[in-house]
Amino acid sequence: MKIDGFCYSSVDFHKDDLLLIKICLEHDFVPSKELQRMLASSPDKQLIFQLTNYLDEKKLSQLIKLHNSKILCQCGALLTKGITKCDQCNERVSDRRGRSTRKHKRYGKYKPVEKVGEGSVGVVYKAIQTDLDRTVALKVLQADVDDTAFLRFKQESQAVASLNHPSIVSLHDVGQANNEYFLAMEFVDGKPLTNYIRKRKLTIEDSVKIIIQIIRGLQHAHQKKIIHRDIKPDNIIITNDKVPKITDFGLARRLNQKSRITQNDIIMGTPIYMSPEQARGEHNLEYSTDIYSTGVVFYEMLSGQLPFNNDSTTLVLLHRIIKDPPPALHRVDPSIPPALNDICMKALEKDPKDRYKTMKHFADKVEQFFEDNYVKKEVPIVEDISTDELEIENASKKRTLRTLISKEDRLEWYDIVLWVLLGFGLVYFCHKAF
Repeated sequence: MKIDGFCYSSVDFHKDDLLLIKICLEHDFVPSKELQRMLASSPDKQLIFQLTNYLDEKKLSQLIKLHNSKILCQCGALLTKGITKCDQCNERVSDRRGRSTRKHKRYGKYKPVEKVGEGSVGVVYKAIQTDLDRTVALKVLQADVDDTAFLRFKQESQAVASLNHPSIVSLHDVGQANNEYFLAMEFVDGKPLTNYIRKRKLTIEDSVKIIIQIIRGLQHAHQKKIIHRDIKPDNIIITNDKVPKITDFGLARRLNQKSRITQNDIIMGTPIYMSPEQARGEHNLEYSTDIYSTGVVFYEMLSGQLPFNNDSTTLVLLHRIIKDPPPALHRVDPSIPPALNDICMKALEKDPKDRYKTMKHFADKVEQFFEDNYVKKEVPIVEDISTDELEIENASKKRTLRTLISKEDRLEWYDIVLWVLLGFGLVYFCHKAF
């Protein structure tokens, strides 16, 4: 097939790449030869993800808007969504870019079986990957989202793809079907940490165990130079075995990476879990912002309360986060050990320099507390000697003692006899001599 002289019959591409190719060529976003190179060099990688690295922010935004408003006729004509008949071929067309009304439509090899979550820009399904017969979490981005939502979606896929840790959900696949982009991720059979906090189902020991795993997971992300920037209980799933899984890297960013997301979103994240620097709207956030947010989560796990009330306006809340010290944990709940209070409150320091230097330092402190308070110390094992064995051992010792005594007694008699014989010998010698 050819579109405007662009031949891709020998190239393996995804269905929606046709629409992107047509838009790029008609609006001079990318030269034909460059498109050929992109598809030929990475046939398994969808064109849109290559274009995000090729185009600048302005052109990428224009491309996404056109992509969300156009459809492609079978004759190759580019049509506006809503048109039912093509002027070039006079054939009726269907707007395939609209969201399907069919329940649980398939996405390539992924078959949704149940909706498990829905947000403003997408839906999460529990799905079956048919070729491997495994359960996955399918995160689908709506077809009509703006360019900011798409960039966050791409940002999340790139962040999770670089991570591999037991406390972070794994990414299996990135794809597109039904004119919608999706992420196929590890399916976690569990409930959000929020549920456990609200129902106060966590003991202090449980909270310490779970937070250690969360911190270690974020430590791994930081080692890969990724800052999550939206740590909160809703983004942490607890399995039935009480293993935490960190999810939703939509706001994640690599350290010192310039954001391609519009600056209209000055403050990004969930206000009540924001660090003071996030609340001030700072853009060059560092690892310490995740340390603070993790401290808020830990505080809530231990006490069942947030450091600051969430019933005030956002501006008032942000002001308190920036200016007011949070109440000490042991004042909220006297049963919380002072040492644990100190560990948690250090993570909530206003100045990032006063917090833990790294997630590793944070984790080490919590682990030391756990070992000191919940790990049973090994007691030396004393062998259980039976009464018979003890009597045999004592009898043996007595025989040995008697033997030693008898030897000493025999030695004394030998000495007496020897001296008597020597005396007789001396008398006899003297008598003969005189």
